[in-house]
Amino acid sequence: MKFKHIITAALIALLFLAGAASAAESIYEGSVTVITEDGTATVEDVYKAVAKANGFTYSISPWGTIADINGIENTEIEFWMTYYENNADTKVYSVADPVVKGAVITLEYRLFDKDWKPIETKYTAKITVADIITEKSAFPVTIVDDGGFTVTVTEKPETIVSLAPTNTEILFALGFGNSVIGNTDYCNYPEESKSVTKIGGYSTINIEKIVALNPDIIYANQNNGYDNIEHLKTLGYTVILINPESIDGIYNAIGIVGKTLGADTEADALTAEIKSGIKEITDKLEGVETVPTIMHAMSVDPYWVSGSKTFQDELMTLAGSVNAFSDVEGWGTVTIEKLITASPDIILTDPGADMGSPGENTLKQAFFKDPRLADITAVKNHDVYVMDADIFDRGGPRVVEALETLVMITHPEIFGEYDDSQTSVQTPGFGAAVLFGLAAAFLFTRKE
Repeated sequence: MKFKHIITAALIALLFLAGAASAAESIYEGSVTVITEDGTATVEDVYKAVAKANGFTYSISPWGTIADINGIENTEIEFWMTYYENNADTKVYSVADPVVKGAVITLEYRLFDKDWKPIETKYTAKITVADIITEKSAFPVTIVDDGGFTVTVTEKPETIVSLAPTNTEILFALGFGNSVIGNTDYCNYPEESKSVTKIGGYSTINIEKIVALNPDIIYANQNNGYDNIEHLKTLGYTVILINPESIDGIYNAIGIVGKTLGADTEADALTAEIKSGIKEITDKLEGVETVPTIMHAMSVDPYWVSGSKTFQDELMTLAGSVNAFSDVEGWGTVTIEKLITASPDIILTDPGADMGSPGENTLKQAFFKDPRLADITAVKNHDVYVMDADIFDRGGPRVVEALETLVMITHPEIFGEYDDSQTSVQTPGFGAAVLFGLAAAFLFTRKE
């Protein structure tokens, strides 16, 4: 009788283990084509191909094995195991070992007991090497960046530091998120960018942290400060200045990043996707008769506005509206008398607090609290809206999303109503960058 109970218990345990194994979550399963210069590929080449296709993110341990996938890290009793089929060498120990066409790499995140016996498989990933293609290197490449500097990239960069949110968004959109080893405190999109090592603020970058990361290439912005950028160059780093101030500037920035990373095809595809998205919106605006006037305010007292030759001005035009202060070139100030005379139909504000008035979205509230502004059309009609600065003030791949938001305000009869009740966080884009980095923008000119 006792023996029967033992057998039953053993069967239950086996069924439990089988159930646990079958419940393993698949993180990724698919095939990839690996592109190399000499027709040979390593295990890490396969992982890079998966990451570039946005299959998963990963990191490598000092011993050349997988340390984590999608943030699921090895621990003392849980870690990633790697299995290979049809490999060039059956004794594969690290990511530097070779693979051949048709190889299958299976990764299992397993839980072990104190005797190192597997208890449960929690996650799996399975990769098939569909093909290995030889492609001649595009390097060296020479470009002229947005600062007017001629820069030569001698070989394909493997590690990247981004010194601006826009740069980070472009890099991730092109599939190089896994190569970004450092970015700023304000780089918050996509979600994966938040977990990247932070190297300081937008205008307060930490040179020592960047040096510690020792990247192959750095994508900077003029608001990082001329002295900081020159210092990085004197230390021997390849620094590319990215500073898109218009939609064409966004296309150019994407092209520069793509070219310097050997990703011209991906850059062309991303640009075509953005152009298509913009056209889809503007096509719906053909024949509209109502053309509202707009003010984009970044602060009050003084009233800092987006004038002509700005990214926001271009969005206003595309959204079937007119900039109320197109006579202001770039970002500048207007007097309260000029604001009252212009009486814009719509006022857009950045989120956050007005200078000197702490609180949530007090910049928007300031227009309603000042009795001198009561007769302005936008104030009378309560057409004052808080914009998501992460989208509206960044000249990057999400420009279509910015335009989609704006047309809901300018032409709700076509695109539906805009709700700004959830918009309360501001990070540096064009607007914030102007307020704390305008001086640097004027000083940062091409060195002959």
